[in-house]
Amino acid sequence: MEIKIIRSNRKTLSLSVDDELNALVRAPFYVSSERINAFVSSNAKWLEHAVKRKETQLEKYNLTDVQVNDLIIRAKEIIPERVDYYAQIMDLKPTGVKISKAKKRFGSCSNKNSLCFSCYLMLYPI
Repeated sequence: MEIKIIRSNRKTLSLSVDDELNALVRAPFYVSSERINAFVSSNAKWLEHAVKRKETQLEKYNLTDVQVNDLIIRAKEIIPERVDYYAQIMDLKPTGVKISKAKKRFGSCSNKNSLCFSCYLMLYPI
């Protein structure tokens, strides 16, 4: 596994796994390479589990265009109903509901009170 290091003006070390299943270390400018290697070594078990989780996630989202279109159709049927249901309970009035193909964010709300949901939500239980 390749280890990519991104140095920036930050105070802490962080470790993650990118979409190519490489270790991604974010580190302050002043931290030595030896310290970074020790950090990665001390978190080897976590890194192994994170790679497995990322592989599972990538497999789940590796769909054909037809499958993605089916998810979009299903999301357009189910999500607006759920939004209406919870909007009544919470006494809220969203201005609109959009369905996107976002893979890293399940949903968001704009400053104009419009909701956006990923079609990939349909891969999970309601």
